[in-house]
Amino acid sequence: MREHLKNRKKQPGNDRSFEKSEALVMEVVEKVLKNYPELTLTAQGRYKIFPMYSRGYIKPEFTISNNETCQVMNFEVKKQGDRGNAEERVYKLFTSKFSKAMKEFFSVDYHPFKAIFCESLATNERYTGKFDVYLNDEDYFLWGDYNDSSALAGFIDSVIQEYLI
Repeated sequence: MREHLKNRKKQPGNDRSFEKSEALVMEVVEKVLKNYPELTLTAQGRYKIFPMYSRGYIKPEFTISNNETCQVMNFEVKKQGDRGNAEERVYKLFTSKFSKAMKEFFSVDYHPFKAIFCESLATNERYTGKFDVYLNDEDYFLWGDYNDSSALAGFIDSVIQEYLI
């Protein structure tokens, strides 16, 4: 039987456990960026990609920019346990309308967004089975083992090489 929301000890929005995932991702990203002095890391940027809409902002976890070429890549980090819909909130970033608006805003000819899914989102087939349907393979990374930072570093490095250098 499903529990009523009002009976939960932790209400949605009050769970701050995602901060661990974000911090671990940022540690890896900062290490990778030491190899690229021409790149800048911006955490928690805010970009108004839909100017006609009062809430037309995106707020990626971080953005990597090339200071010389003005190329950019935004990243969203999502994690959750075995229940929830965190992955569904990412899908809007990969719709054709969002992609077109982001390409125009950032003046690039590629989709400037990647998703990093952690914990159950990276390992539970309930979630991973959807990614093949809703996302292109190159648009996301599954980081299920925080002890394997080299896998995430490889993903970040490949994104940098393909889009930012």
